[in-house]
Amino acid sequence: MVNKQQRARLALLVTPRSVLHWHPRLVARKWTYAHRRPGRPPTPEALRQLVLRLARGRWFVLFFIDHGTRHVHIAGITRHPTGPWITQQARNYLVDLGDRAESISLLIRDRGTYFTDGFDAVFQAIGAHVIPTPPPVPRMNAIAERWIASCRRETTDRVLITGERHPRPVVSEHTEHYNRHRPHRFLGQQAPERLTDPEPPIAKDHTRISRHDRLGGLIHEHSQVA
Repeated sequence: MVNKQQRARLALLVTPRSVLHWHPRLVARKWTYAHRRPGRPPTPEALRQLVLRLARGRWFVLFFIDHGTRHVHIAGITRHPTGPWITQQARNYLVDLGDRAESISLLIRDRGTYFTDGFDAVFQAIGAHVIPTPPPVPRMNAIAERWIASCRRETTDRVLITGERHPRPVVSEHTEHYNRHRPHRFLGQQAPERLTDPEPPIAKDHTRISRHDRLGGLIHEHSQVA
C-alpha cells in the first residue's frame, strides 16, 4: 500500500495545466455541429430599412388638454402639419366645445412653425391669452408633455403603424382609456370624465374584479363586478 509520503515522491506524467490545454483542442476536433455565432440571427436588411423608415415617419397628433379636468381632445392627425390645417382644427375644436369655449382664458402651446398667427387669432377671438413656451423649457407645459409621454410609452412606441387610417383608432383608443378609466392623483384618483361618479365600494376578500383589455392587451382596465 502506498502511503502519503510515497505518493508525494511520484512524478506526474501529465500536469493539470496540460490537460486544460488539450481539452479545447480535443473538443474542436470532435465537434461536428455547424458553427453558430452567439445571440439572435442578424435582422434582414430589408426589414431593418422598413423599421427605420416607419420610425422616421412619425405622425403629428394635434390635441388639446384641459388643465382643470385633464380631459384630452384629439383634434386631428396628419403626416404633414401646415398652418391652415392646424388653424382649421382649432376652429373645429371650439365648435365642438360650444358654450364651454367661453371658459378658455389661457392657451399654452409650443413654438412649432405650424402654429401661425391665424391659429392664435382663433383663441384670441374668444378672449383667450396665447402663451408660447420658451424653447428650452418643456416643463412650462408639463401637463401636455406628460400625456405625450404616456401615449408614446403605452401605445405608439409598441404598435407598428401600417397606414394612414391606422393612427386615428390607436390614439383614440388610448385617449378614451385616459379620459374614462385612468385614475389621476390630481383628481382624487378619478378619471376626467368620471368626476361626478360615486366612489366605488371598498374591495373585500370576496369582491370580483373584471378586466377589460384595449389595443390587443397593451392596456388593461380593471373594475369591480356589481
